[in-house]
Amino acid sequence: MTYTPTQIQALEYVSSNVEASQRGFIYWLGGVRSGKSYGAVEAFIKAVDVRPYNPKEADLSFLILTYSAPQGVQIFGEYFSVIAPKYGAEATVGVSNADPHILLTVRSGLKAKFMVRGADSSRKASRIQGLTVDGLLCDEVCNLDRTVIHQAEARCSKEGALRIYTSNKTTPYHWTVHYYVDRLREGQIKGLVLDASIKENQNLDQSYIEEREKEYDGDTLSRFIHNKFTLDEVPLYKIEVVDPPSDGEVLVFVYVDDKSINIVRALREPQTHTLTITDGQSYTQFDEDAALTYIVESNPSTIFVNAHNPYLIRKLRPIANTRIFSSISYEWKTNAIIEAAKRGLLFISSSANPSLIEAVHLHSQRVFKYDCKIIGALEGCADLFRHTLSKPSL
Repeated sequence: MTYTPTQIQALEYVSSNVEASQRGFIYWLGGVRSGKSYGAVEAFIKAVDVRPYNPKEADLSFLILTYSAPQGVQIFGEYFSVIAPKYGAEATVGVSNADPHILLTVRSGLKAKFMVRGADSSRKASRIQGLTVDGLLCDEVCNLDRTVIHQAEARCSKEGALRIYTSNKTTPYHWTVHYYVDRLREGQIKGLVLDASIKENQNLDQSYIEEREKEYDGDTLSRFIHNKFTLDEVPLYKIEVVDPPSDGEVLVFVYVDDKSINIVRALREPQTHTLTITDGQSYTQFDEDAALTYIVESNPSTIFVNAHNPYLIRKLRPIANTRIFSSISYEWKTNAIIEAAKRGLLFISSSANPSLIEAVHLHSQRVFKYDCKIIGALEGCADLFRHTLSKPSL
């Protein structure tokens, strides 16, 4: 077998961490068949094999989280059975529904039990409460329930605990990207990010890669074969992100429902009437004072608010000229936003709140449903474009 570059990095990282009795964390990105799961299993076997064995100490225990436990036992049981003999170790697979697991016994006599648990819903979190483990393997972490993942992470309290998470690349806005990948790369949390390409796996039949490249297309090809982040759905609004504007009339758009207050702030250029979204924030209904403070500090010339909460509207009127728009996501609003962006009349500032830019890029429902409530505030600007868009584009 020929190791891939990322598999070599993982094995070296694990060896050095075990020797130093340090905790380890590997976040392993990559396309299908790029060697992530195989490499992760070998890394854990390596970690157990090089660990000093003290007969007076208890055996080791690990968790493997997969979408379903039967799937996990089948996939990882096979990997352990193939790899363990390379280390003079033995792997026994337990397939009982009550306790699916893989028992690894290495040359020193040290035993390590890898408990396989499903993590497709938050209800599964209770199955791992109270455990204390030496490590955690999350397979395709983006498909797993966040509550279960965090519960499992809390179980990894032993000295030198090792975590390895594998994942195909998802959308650039998936919570795991912000929470793990970005923070690992920025050094906010300790660990190693690996990025594996399918073409690095020399153990894979080249004809398989050629077949997939010919048959797959679009986002499927980009995500699974070319190892790129893609969006799950085509965004409804393609609004260009630009440098922050230097000046303009401040407008604030507010969308309120029973649970939240969503605010978008924008600058309108006086000559061309170009509108640039500069920021946005969302508040719960209990944070009304904070929302009002945000609006006041924006120093708007005009506030646009949906006709939902008359009491809040009365509070906004002393702040600035206040205009009302409908709470309903009409088709014409959607078309107005799309056309304004096409004609170069609507932009988003690169300095805007990242969650606002993310909301725009992920919004894919045409009418009557907001993926994120702050889109309701953004659509408040549709009224501004009705007159402008009635003129022919240049």
